[in-house]
Amino acid sequence: MQKIYQYILNGKGIGLLFLLLLSLIMAIYFTIAIRSGGKSFIPFAQEAADQILPIKIEKGVVVTPAETVKTFPIKFNKEGTISYPLVIDTTQDTLDTTTLKPGIYLSKTSLYTVKDNEVRVMKLQDNLEIPQGDYTEFFQSVLNWFSLFVGLFGALILFAVYLLLGVFYAWCSYIVSAVFSKKYDFSQRMRLGILSMQTVYLVFIPLNMVIATPWFLFFICVILLQGLVIYRLPKQEN
Repeated sequence: MQKIYQYILNGKGIGLLFLLLLSLIMAIYFTIAIRSGGKSFIPFAQEAADQILPIKIEKGVVVTPAETVKTFPIKFNKEGTISYPLVIDTTQDTLDTTTLKPGIYLSKTSLYTVKDNEVRVMKLQDNLEIPQGDYTEFFQSVLNWFSLFVGLFGALILFAVYLLLGVFYAWCSYIVSAVFSKKYDFSQRMRLGILSMQTVYLVFIPLNMVIATPWFLFFICVILLQGLVIYRLPKQEN
């Protein structure tokens, strides 16, 4: 603990290396969660492909399936579905958007997406043919690339977010240190805030796998940990 106290008081920088480490850990955590959840979704995606395909578009007009209405509810697990259907209606060139419920719709000439009373219409163009078949490997490849995207860009986004949170907790430490009549410079407060936030995160990650924890509890734990550390640190004059 003395090494941690010395780092907070006399270390260099504001703790960006610890912040980067936290960002990488959280990015890996989210990547693993996405891959785990995505693998369970692949069978349902293949089931949807089996029921909806084949689809053939010639010069912006759906020719296969012809004069057909197909509806497939999106499934996320075996126990239930959500009310967000995929609908193919090639009996009509265009659909009456005022009657459409949230979902994805394909008419002879257009693709419709309906969400929160907002309707987007995309006119079909050119030629396209998607045959029926086993797309399991394709879905797995998409999942792998998406997971890689989350891991790379997610770490950068998390780093920026955690840096802002570090500044926030550094400012919160002014209130905490005032209780103990102690003063520190802002670099020391940043190192304290980032280390406290990282420590609580590492506890909450496995805890969240067992029970959902509210965000305000995390905030309280960081503040309490800051208070404990400040209580044990010697006074420092600016």
